Amino acid sequence: MVVIILEVKMNYLNKRLISLLGGALALFSPGCSPKNINLSQYPIEKPLVAGVDGFLSNDLNIVGSKLEKECSTPVVIEPIGNWQENMPEIRQAYKQGRNIILTGFSMGSEQVKFIANRCREEGIIIELVFIIDPTYTSFGNLDLPDNVKRIKPYFSTDKIDFMSWARGNPEKFRNTGGNTKTEKPTFLRGTHLNCVKWNNLRTDLIDEVKKYTK
Repeated sequence: MVVIILEVKMNYLNKRLISLLGGALALFSPGCSPKNINLSQYPIEKPLVAGVDGFLSNDLNIVGSKLEKECSTPVVIEPIGNWQENMPEIRQAYKQGRNIILTGFSMGSEQVKFIANRCREEGIIIELVFIIDPTYTSFGNLDLPDNVKRIKPYFSTDKIDFMSWARGNPEKFRNTGGNTKTEKPTFLRGTHLNCVKWNNLRTDLIDEVKKYTK
């Protein structure tokens, strides 16, 4: 009964409230720490993978660290609330001629949208947005800008999940129109909180890195 009441209440939250909440709570988040990378350490043909983890999560950061080692590709995953910290590496990578891949989990997915919009203002093309349980689409539209060439969304599926409200809405990724290619949603086993751990998303990201290696 408590879970049902909580889910009903959360459904009344709009995307602006979620965004503000994420920014405020980021001050106390024990997730990944901001980091800077030296792009000259990586082969010039490799894409940059940049993104934002979920609130109180370090899971996407762990995936990114493994991806960096296995593919020798630059990866920078920021904690929620620090999306602007991605921009220096993105600007430099784009000037170097690297492809740009953005990734986000949970509340971090909306901040990936902020990154994509900033990139559009600066004339930077995003080859791929790879997002997992994009919470903000539970309460609003996808709204990714037209400088994004391709979107690949993932959603958790466990029926018993008190965080099911945070998964986002797969219907927002169908028939998006425009020049952006939107892949069919991939459905993951697990709850919102463990879907990154329980699924081999690193394998999918490795395939994407290979695809966007020049």
